[in-house]
Amino acid sequence: PRPLTYDLFLNTVSQLGGTFEKAVIGQVKDNIYYATLHLQDRNGQLYVIDARPSDCLVLAVKKGFPIFVEDTVFAESSIDLSNLKTDTLQHGQEEENEGFKKFVENLDIEELKKHFRGKDENNESS
Repeated sequence: PRPLTYDLFLNTVSQLGGTFEKAVIGQVKDNIYYATLHLQDRNGQLYVIDARPSDCLVLAVKKGFPIFVEDTVFAESSIDLSNLKTDTLQHGQEEENEGFKKFVENLDIEELKKHFRGKDENNESS
């Protein structure tokens, strides 16, 4: 099998002696999120590259580098689940909302990483 685009990018950076330092989701405008990918070359020169947050997430999961979210983005995008409107709950969505609350509360990042690593290994063997 041929490498996927993400793998091609990861392999290229690695072959050039570069490393992935971090991704930063730094801005949201009109419900569009903006991120930057921070790379370092073999000489220690840092590069900041404009990137889609979704691409940063995939690369971070594959390579294991951290993802940061600016406080302003986090505050603007967060949802307070404790303040769900009662009229929403009265329209038959109570179980759905409770299920989502439980999902968020029990989200295990390590299990999510294992899940993606398992899919990555399955793709390599096919």
